[in-house]
Amino acid sequence: MATNSLLTISMITRRMIQVLRNNLVFTMGCDRKYQGEFAQSGAKIGDTVNIRLPSRFTVQDGAPLNAQNYTERSVPLTISFQKHTDVEFTSREMTLSLDDWSRRIGEPEAIKLANAVDVVGLSEYWKVYNSVISPAVSPTTSKWRMYLRAAALLDQEAIPRDGQRYCITEPVEAADIIDENKGLFQSASQISEQYEAGEMGKSAGMTWKMDQNIQAHTTGIRGGSPTVNQAGQTGSLLVTNNWTAAAAVRLKKGDVFQITGVNAVNIQSQQSTGRPRDFTVLADASSDATGNMTIQISPPIIGPGSPDQTVNVLPGAGALLTFTGTPNTTYMQNLVYHKLAFTCAFVDLVEPFSGSYSRVSDPQAGISMRSWKNSDIRTDSHPARVDVMGGFATPVPEAAVRVWSVPAF
Repeated sequence: MATNSLLTISMITRRMIQVLRNNLVFTMGCDRKYQGEFAQSGAKIGDTVNIRLPSRFTVQDGAPLNAQNYTERSVPLTISFQKHTDVEFTSREMTLSLDDWSRRIGEPEAIKLANAVDVVGLSEYWKVYNSVISPAVSPTTSKWRMYLRAAALLDQEAIPRDGQRYCITEPVEAADIIDENKGLFQSASQISEQYEAGEMGKSAGMTWKMDQNIQAHTTGIRGGSPTVNQAGQTGSLLVTNNWTAAAAVRLKKGDVFQITGVNAVNIQSQQSTGRPRDFTVLADASSDATGNMTIQISPPIIGPGSPDQTVNVLPGAGALLTFTGTPNTTYMQNLVYHKLAFTCAFVDLVEPFSGSYSRVSDPQAGISMRSWKNSDIRTDSHPARVDVMGGFATPVPEAAVRVWSVPAF
């Protein structure tokens, strides 16, 4: 019988980063191009780079020159999380074969780590404003149609169809969509995989995935018949009135609403899409005792004449606010998005001063991982930890759509 060799820390790290990569779902569909910005001097929690957004311009008529002001826009990407799994090996466990060790210890730890990272990324959902509601399962409704409409919303926002669109749903929603489209969902070569693996694959110009880490959002209690308080408001704060005349938290961060008469515009043509502009609430909002409330919103209200125009007209005084979803109800936040919507960066952690360690990067996946092991002669044990550090940002929220579904089984 062959004698097993002692596992080295580099062997452990290389195997765990493979498992981590294979179990990241949402994160693997995020942009990685800003990761190198953190590599110049190392990184730590709180480090930030500003992501430069594409410039926008208006088209002029006639012969005269009318030079426009050039404004750079940026969104911060901050290293915000350090996730790690901690284990303690005995000498016997360290002499397992690599396959045995990976199956018993490495894979479960790496899967936990991958899920923890995906949770951080999916928690960015509240920054996305475009929304549709997935209907309950019935013979006369179609969940599939609503996901196609979500993809159409990306078209209206001038988001490219270039093979980098994704759809991520929670498990029950995924099961309902597969059942609704049995056999017709994919090309013939992929139908067997749909049945055997329970995965949706590629369809309608999107890569479909299931992720149990899809976030749940509970809407605010609302109350009253809220309206816009004064005409011509612009920017990221909206002053409203006619809420229930009592001080209370009425909107939750991530709630979505529309303003009567205010439509979205295509960012390229700046023409109205004919669809009410969705706004997401960026912080919990409370009414005062007389029913007034100021709401922090995204996108900002920017009217005609600006290259950054977001709405066809500014809201009028008394315009009614309508809301996505039912008050005080929980909805799963499935996502249809282009890779540009979300970005993330993983960074190398510092080299430890004691013990043995290994740092491994996966250039294809844009992931960095550090394993660190020490030993205790008194107990013949080897405590070890595996760390990843990084951050997420949502630089192009219009490149994503939230598909709200009611959790059910």
